[in-house]
Amino acid sequence: MSNEDNTLASNPQLAARCFVPERIDAVGWGNNVPQRTQNRFRIEPQDFDSIVSTNKLVWSEMMVNLLKEKNPEFTNITVQKLTTTSSSDGTPLIIILMDNEYECRVVSEIIDLCDDQQLALIVHVITQNLQLFVHASVSKPGSTLIKKIIQKLNNSSISMLKIIIRSLCDGFYEIMTDRNGSYIIAHCLGLLDADQTQPIYEAAIRHCLSLATNKRGCISLNNFIVGARGRYRDQLLNLICDNAVSLSQDESGNYVVQKVLSLECPDFTNKISLILRGRYASLSMQKVGSHVVEQIIMKSSLGMRIAVNDLLGMRSSATDKNLLLQVTKNRYGNYVIQRALKVTKQVDGELHRQLLWSLQPYFEELEDGGYGKNVYNLIVNGVPID
Repeated sequence: MSNEDNTLASNPQLAARCFVPERIDAVGWGNNVPQRTQNRFRIEPQDFDSIVSTNKLVWSEMMVNLLKEKNPEFTNITVQKLTTTSSSDGTPLIIILMDNEYECRVVSEIIDLCDDQQLALIVHVITQNLQLFVHASVSKPGSTLIKKIIQKLNNSSISMLKIIIRSLCDGFYEIMTDRNGSYIIAHCLGLLDADQTQPIYEAAIRHCLSLATNKRGCISLNNFIVGARGRYRDQLLNLICDNAVSLSQDESGNYVVQKVLSLECPDFTNKISLILRGRYASLSMQKVGSHVVEQIIMKSSLGMRIAVNDLLGMRSSATDKNLLLQVTKNRYGNYVIQRALKVTKQVDGELHRQLLWSLQPYFEELEDGGYGKNVYNLIVNGVPID
């Protein structure tokens, strides 16, 4: 590096001045923007007297290029400044940078360069305040950086990794009800071993029902189910099965029940099918519940028989036999009956004939119109299979 290229990387002590406290509220370079020469920033000493600016892109690009010089002293100074400098409200500088689409690149470069001791310092700072850690986790750049830290810790410091995992578990609900945050949890499931992820599974079980009934949480929980492994997965799925009645009627929870059914694991599909016995007619006439019933009919041979027998009134009193007609004429229930006719035709001819026989007395009423006509048309067309 020539004397003319007076870069921060060649003068770490001078470089430290770019972290003056005022920079916290307005990161950048001010009017004295360093000139770029041969892919490097040329820095004049007087520039450091007016570091403060709003040009975050220029500052971050400059810092990334300087860090790429891989000067250990400059790297150490940068880590120290990022972890010891705070804003007026006490937010560490590194947390502020992690939340910015440009300045996060500086933190990313630091993660690549830092040694175990420096990484431990970063972990300590970003996890010392749970609210700030969660805030970083749910931002797009912050989520990416935390995943990167976890990746590096998994190859170096298990003790530091446990600290990150504990913070993820402490803020589990808030993190899982955010798309960016949930990516961190999914990353852990795919990367870490069973012992390392045990606290995460325990947190998922604790918050399972709250997540299942949350608009965003149910999506994250479904993704979690896909990535889950081992005995804790079974505990989680059993908990969902045990609460299938309420979840099947919830606008978010029904998707979680459907996800479990989609796994086509007999232990769980059969359990859900049995728990919902006696409720198939009422579920069929609900917008969200009808989807669950259709899935049971398609995914479980036992569930199909239980559901259809429920709809046929085999477990109801004589006065309830018209319940089948109510379901057939319902805006949601008619789809369930159509599904039942198609599936039984394929897998259980006797049950299919029972269903047709039970519907036959109502053909004239169904033909007259309404949602029931969809079922009537399907029958007169011979119940074609999809």
